[in-house]
Amino acid sequence: MGVFQNQVVAITGSLRPVTRDQAIHFVQDQGGTYQGFVSDRTTLLIAGHKQLDLFNPDNRSLKYQAAKTRQASGQALTIIGEDDFFSLMKSLR
Repeated sequence: MGVFQNQVVAITGSLRPVTRDQAIHFVQDQGGTYQGFVSDRTTLLIAGHKQLDLFNPDNRSLKYQAAKTRQASGQALTIIGEDDFFSLMKSLR
């Protein structure tokens, strides 16, 4: 049983140093389901580093905003940063 068993995972932002495809394969290898959007089924959002926006540096992606809105309305959805995701990847290799 993988660490993402029964989890529906979305990814937002760029993940360094792995590609999005590598991250998706890791999630799937660990029993998770990947989806390219945040929905009522999403249980985990992996948030990569922020996208550069020179006019609003605190701006977050639409997926991140959707996840925060769903959390506020009571959905059981966890957001983890890329550092935590990479630590998890390293610990399971």
